[in-house]
Amino acid sequence: MNEWMENLDPSDSTIDMQLTGYLDGELNEDESREVERRLNEDGRFLQRMQELQKTWDVLDALPRAHATESFTKSTLELLIGDVTLQNQRRNRRFWSWPLRLAALAGIPLLVLACSFYVSKYYQQQPVGQLISDLPIIENLDHYEVIDSVEFLHMLEQEGVFQNDDVYFDGVAQ
Repeated sequence: MNEWMENLDPSDSTIDMQLTGYLDGELNEDESREVERRLNEDGRFLQRMQELQKTWDVLDALPRAHATESFTKSTLELLIGDVTLQNQRRNRRFWSWPLRLAALAGIPLLVLACSFYVSKYYQQQPVGQLISDLPIIENLDHYEVIDSVEFLHMLEQEGVFQNDDVYFDGVAQ
């Protein structure tokens, strides 16, 4: 047997499949006739069939194991659990496609809305700056006449600009 195993070639698995099918009675008439023809013509083929037949005889001599009720029950529970898990995965996959489509449609809408509000914010920035600078712009003609900043500081210390703070607060609100 070891000599035959050492000389295996890739087609030997095909030979084993044919011989196993023949020994089990699984071949149709044409295939059975082909195997019988090869058994008559090829000594190596016949030797391999005899080795397989011996293996079958040894296997038949072994005592049959009988599954206990608890083994059968636990095996069925595992099988049912596996089927249930596969169904849950299938259901999850079914619902994930609509959610994916909603997300793909929602992302561009979200980007568009964010872009709109960001651009609106930046467009209002110059207007906000102009509103805060309005008192200075209104009095720009008066400020051009003044020669130095020190003069403005002196007027502020004298309290000339106190009434303007009330005006500025009203404009800012």
